[in-house]
Amino acid sequence: MDGLGSIVQKRIRDTLLLDTYGCLLTGKQRLACELAWFQDFSLAEIAEAIGISRQGVHDLISKARENMDNYDEKLALLSQQKKLKELAELVGKHRTEISPDVLSAFDKLFED
Repeated sequence: MDGLGSIVQKRIRDTLLLDTYGCLLTGKQRLACELAWFQDFSLAEIAEAIGISRQGVHDLISKARENMDNYDEKLALLSQQKKLKELAELVGKHRTEISPDVLSAFDKLFED
């Protein structure tokens, strides 16, 4: 179960990285990752769809993951998103204890 859990955790992290930093990848890197992680395509299926070898797909995904890890190391957006989510949950849990002015300001910060 530990091995499966780490695979699932890695997939979750990969998809979060792609959601956050995918716009910084090349078109082919982003497409290969989306097909692999969101649509569960095999390397062979991705290779056929993109028109490159399976090794080429593997290299695209590996380089994309490396780039996104580097971006996150420098920008730390994933940890910031996690902290903001925790803050929003904490405020939601204690809404009745927080002054209306503070709640209003908080709500404005989190408007879409």
